[in-house]
Parts: sequence; C-alpha cells; structure tokens
Amino acid sequence: MKNPDEKKSIPWRQYRHDLADGIYWLGAWELRAFHRVGRRIWRIAVPVGGLFLQLYHRTIGKEAARIGKEIHHFFDNLKGGARELKEAGQQGKKAWFHKFWTGIPRAVRRHRKLGGFVFRLVAPLGALAVLWGTLSYWNSLDFSLTVQCNGVTIQDVDNEEVFSDACMMLGERMGSETTSQTQLTFLPAYTLGVRQADTVLYDESQVCDMLLQTTDGVIEEAAGLYVNGSLIGSVKNRADLSYILTGILDKVKEEEKASSSEFVESIQIVSGLYPTSRVMSSDELLDILNSENSPVTVSYTREESYTEVIDYKTRTVEDDSEYTDYSEVTQQGEEGSRKVVDEVTYVDGKETSRKNVSETVVEEPVDKIVVVGTKERPDGMTPGEASGLLTWPTPNVRVVSSLYEFRWGTMHNGIDIANGASYGQTIVAADGGTVEYVKLHDYGYGYHLCINHGNGMETLYAHCSQILVSPGEQVYKGQPIALIGATGDVTGPHLHFEVLVNGSHVDPLSYVSP
Repeated sequence: MKNPDEKKSIPWRQYRHDLADGIYWLGAWELRAFHRVGRRIWRIAVPVGGLFLQLYHRTIGKEAARIGKEIHHFFDNLKGGARELKEAGQQGKKAWFHKFWTGIPRAVRRHRKLGGFVFRLVAPLGALAVLWGTLSYWNSLDFSLTVQCNGVTIQDVDNEEVFSDACMMLGERMGSETTSQTQLTFLPAYTLGVRQADTVLYDESQVCDMLLQTTDGVIEEAAGLYVNGSLIGSVKNRADLSYILTGILDKVKEEEKASSSEFVESIQIVSGLYPTSRVMSSDELLDILNSENSPVTVSYTREESYTEVIDYKTRTVEDDSEYTDYSEVTQQGEEGSRKVVDEVTYVDGKETSRKNVSETVVEEPVDKIVVVGTKERPDGMTPGEASGLLTWPTPNVRVVSSLYEFRWGTMHNGIDIANGASYGQTIVAADGGTVEYVKLHDYGYGYHLCINHGNGMETLYAHCSQILVSPGEQVYKGQPIALIGATGDVTGPHLHFEVLVNGSHVDPLSYVSP
C-alpha cells in the first residue's frame, strides 16, 4: 500500500507535453499580435498608395502615356514610309529620292511633339557630354607658371609651392648670422600658360640659385668658420678653410713633437650664404686665428719618458735562537730604477692630464734583510738564569773613578766604581747565573768572585770587603753577592768591575750605564 504523504513522481513525457503547449500558445499569441499590426498598417498604406497613384497619373503617367502613343504612331508611320519608299524604288531612283525628301518634312510636322520631347531629353545629355569633353580636353593639357620676382624672370615652375620651397631653402642656406644682418624680400608674380613640349621646369634648387642672382652682391656663397657656435669669418672656398685649420694643428704638432693635436673648442665649417662684408681672404682669416686674442686653443698630446727610482724593500727574517731585542742587518738594500713613458696632454703649454703608457725595469732593487730574534728574553730573576742584559752592579754608588783603558803601562781591563762613602756598600749580580769561583787571598784583586751567566758572558767583582755567595751557587739578577772594600792592590775602597765575552775583556760601559 502506497504512502499517501509520499510525493507523486511526474514522468518526463508530461514535462515535454507541457513545454510543447507553452511554445504553441506563445506562437499563437505572437501571430495574433502580428495580424493586428498588419491590419493597422494596411489601413494606412492603402490611402497613401492611392494618393501616390493619383499623383503619378496626373503628372508623369499622362505624359508617359502620351509619349508612348507618339512613339507607337512614329513606328507605324516609319513602317508606312518604308513601304512607300520601296514602292517608289520600283519606279526608279529619282522617284525614290523624291519620295524620301518630301517625306522628311511631312514626318517632322506629324511628329513635332515627339521631336520636342526627344530634344528636351537629349539636349541636357548633349550639354553634359560637351561639358565633359571640354573638361577632359583641358585636363589633358599640362600647365606651368612663369615666375617673375623683383622684375627678374625666374623661368617656369610646376606650381607656386616650388617658389615657396626655394625661398625657404635660401633662408636655410643663409643661416642666422646672415639673416640677422641682411633683410631680403622676394615678391613673386605668376603667369599661367600651357606647357609646351620644349618647356623646362625649374626645381627648388634651381629657383634658389636664380634668387641668389637677384640679391645684387648683398650675400654670396661661402664657407663659414664657427667656434663654439659663433661665426669668426668666412672664405669663398671650403677647401681653403679646411687647409687653414689643418695647418694650425700640424704646426703645433711639429713644434711640440706631439703625437696628436686638436682644437679645444667646438669647430664647425658650414657652407651657405653669408653677407659679403663677412667674406674675407684666407690670409685674413689665418691672421685672426694666429693673433694674440685667437678664438681657438690647441690641445696636443705627446709621449714623455723619464727614469724613476724603485725603492728597495726591507725583508725581515726571524731567528728563534736569538732574543726578541736582537736585530742585525745581514744584507744592505739597494735602490733600483725603471724607465717610465707617459702620455701627457697640454693646453696652452700647461699640463692638463697624464696617462701612463709603459714601464720598463732597468735595474732591479736589492732587498734589505734584517734578522730579528723571536725568543723571549728571561728577566734574570730566576736563580741561575741570565737575561742577557746587565744591570749596574752597585745600586748606591754610581760614580766611575777609572775607565777601561791603558794605565801605568798596562791595560786596565775593567772600570772602578767608588765615591767617598763607598766602603761597605752592596754589590749585586749584574745578571742571573752561577758563581764560577770565589777567591779570598789574591794580592792583586783581593777578595773577588766571578759569575758565569751561561751565554758566553762572565762578570768579575774585585776588592770586596766581604763575599756573600759560594762557588757553584746560582744567583739571580740584582741579588746581593758582596760588599765594596779595599782588599788587594788598591789605594782606596772601590769595586773593580770586569765584563768578559767569550773569554775576552770588553768595555763594561758598553753593557751597563750608571
């Protein structure tokens, strides 16, 4: 049993029928509408069409009908005349000619209305044909204009634009300089004529040349020299002007032995028309360019060579066996040399730019070699370790009483340090090292000791009143080792101080200073 609430399914066929019915009724409605409109138009068109037909019959229609009848009668009469001529021709040629000449006036009288109509129809067409032929004839002819300007016949031209273009061309050839100084007026007069076979037409350039001949020497053809846009002068021959400018450049090039030369200013040579007053000879223009106040400046370039010193370089070589304060020159530096070629530009004899062209080394430089130590020097404050730098052995006594020198016929191998209160003053180790020996009974040096610093250097301390260290003891730099005394061969208390390098005595003041 079907559910009453379930929607009924509408088959597709029913949709098609409904659509077709809709289209049908729409088309029927449109046909009815068109029918109603058509009836309304017909109601208007019938009276209007009838009105036009009445007007046609009253005007053109009647005349057309009458002309039609006349043409029909003309052809009927023409056929009858042909029969009569045929019959007359059977009687002889005389009878035929008589019938022909007498029949023409009769036919004209009979059909005069048709002839008038034909005349009215043919006459305008004939007039148009005559007009067309006349225009065609005159159009087939070539015309030209004979120009006269300021009383001078210029010759024939094609049209007025040729003369106008010639005047514009003349103005362009004159330039602003000439135009500002010269006022020229050209008033043309034209005469129209038929161009003959031997007629020569002038173009713009030829007319321009003839106009130039009418100026009566006010302007003339020349080549003008412009410097930075200003006219300096003009000469008749352009080649002469080019020769002058080239000669100036070549002269500077030769005198200065330059490789090239050119004008600093903007130079232009303009051929055209110039006032006769500004046209000069080549010599006059050359004098202007070579004068003290010459409007042109020449720039020239030449190659210049010279020898240049090459500085030597200092090269440092590190030596890890030497201390950082060690420095020794093992090779002296020598300067080298090279040949330099520059391209130099001058303006009025003053250099304005320089460009290097080449460099050739003549002699190579020799480097300076410096050997420097890289080993850190000890401070000597560690017992037994030497710093390599000696300190003053008596901090409280700084007077040198005797130098390292020959004395009393022998060499005094050290320095004596003493003052009025030196006895008992402290003697310190000049550097770290090991006490090599201590001697207490030597007559000459009295109480003395020697310290070996382990770097080839030894120091000796003599005439001590007391020695504070023992042989083999390691001491540090500045350590008290003895007291100043007067033991040994002395005349008073002092310290005799010696320095030995690799076993040889040296001047202690070369290593220490008070």
